Amino acid sequence: MGFRYYQFLIGLLATASLSYANPILFTFQGIGSGSVGAVGFTNASFTLTQSSDTSLITSFSNGFALTYETPPASGASIAIAGFGSGILSTVTDVADVQQSPSSFVALAIASTGGDVAGRGTTFDTYNLESAVGPIITPSQFVSNFTVASTLGGVSFTSISNLTFTATTVPEPSTFPLLGAGLLLELALSRRPRSRCH
Repeated sequence: MGFRYYQFLIGLLATASLSYANPILFTFQGIGSGSVGAVGFTNASFTLTQSSDTSLITSFSNGFALTYETPPASGASIAIAGFGSGILSTVTDVADVQQSPSSFVALAIASTGGDVAGRGTTFDTYNLESAVGPIITPSQFVSNFTVASTLGGVSFTSISNLTFTATTVPEPSTFPLLGAGLLLELALSRRPRSRCH
């Protein structure tokens, strides 16, 4: 294999490292009561899902708690039994708040601080940067969680049986890079070799 092959391989690896990102999907599933528009619901299963990128997670401490959070974004998804699924237009983020006596993870409304949250010792050390779960939270709470969505205005008044899951998602740009490298290797391995006489 010649010098050009190694140049290409180094360039491919450099490009792969520059394009690296680590998408992550946070999912909150549980049973809730509240309303969609003017229609109430009681003990309906729900799912809230927000995506982010682990490279964008920040942390801060206020002296009482250490908080890790994703950047605020719109576009989280919501599904409620009997109402279907939709997209939130309200800006939300995911936060892990490490505090005594009980840490929690929450999907929070960026402007008001309202949230859907679950408490548990797992969240004492979790920093939102890795896959985890599903974790059945021992206790849950909802606080001022009223959001705009394609379903209409959604408000939760109570939640129970909350499960939290974080799933890392392979970055799509890595697949073409891997494919290009494999094609190059295949092409170079099939190249006729020079014969010595």
